[in-house]
Amino acid sequence: MNVVEVNVLHTRADAIRRFFELPDGAELLMPDVEALEWSAAMAAHFRDFNLEWHIIPASTSVPFDEQYRRRLYRTAPATFDVRDPHGCSIRELLVAGHHAHQGRMLAVETTTKPDCSGSDRSFYGTPYGHDRTADPLAPYMAETGFLHGTRYGHNFPSLTRLITLVDTDWRRRRVLPAGWHVSLCPPVIFNFIGTLFHPEWSATSSLELSFYMDARKDAELFVVGPNGPGDFSYVDRIEPHPDWSMFGFRLALVPDVTGEETFHDG
Repeated sequence: MNVVEVNVLHTRADAIRRFFELPDGAELLMPDVEALEWSAAMAAHFRDFNLEWHIIPASTSVPFDEQYRRRLYRTAPATFDVRDPHGCSIRELLVAGHHAHQGRMLAVETTTKPDCSGSDRSFYGTPYGHDRTADPLAPYMAETGFLHGTRYGHNFPSLTRLITLVDTDWRRRRVLPAGWHVSLCPPVIFNFIGTLFHPEWSATSSLELSFYMDARKDAELFVVGPNGPGDFSYVDRIEPHPDWSMFGFRLALVPDVTGEETFHDG
């Protein structure tokens, strides 16, 4: 990591402290988090795929409590706190999943999310989604059977294949930092990064897929998106088998400590 990138992270850390009204110097990272080191090739790769590194504040400084809910999920659906037949609410699942990322660093893909005007003609990379060449994941989607080559023309198996292919290829090319793996952007991370750093994600109303692992290493799937300008409160659970053709997605590099190396249909 070069001086410019370190300064950017310091600037983002200051923005987090201001947003949550934390004192200067409040610790945001866990003590065991080491400084990031990567090669020039890795840095170029991150730029090519619009991967942006972020600090996710530790629970000791920013707990996912009622105040957090009011700040970041101010217009959450009425189902947010309703428990399902298994005794879990969306909020409880988010809190449990987010715990593994708190106090750590991860990279989030910032490729522009278009409005979904149809799974055969909405390409990531521009707000209107007309340019099929703008999506950096296009070659991987072609190889894994994505219908029409858009992020909306997929299902559970093809999305699983895509994540596995990208992770494997980046490891082979030595552009994936040790200690991280490719995943979908987690739901609370989408909300947090969108709210603090990328309000333009709310310029289009389309929804994205997201997930956390449960204790059995099965994926707990969600759809996330904006409820309005700068408001990333929308979140709902989704099953693996329904039609996903109206849901896009963005990638993230998440730390291996989360246990999210893969996801499968449980």
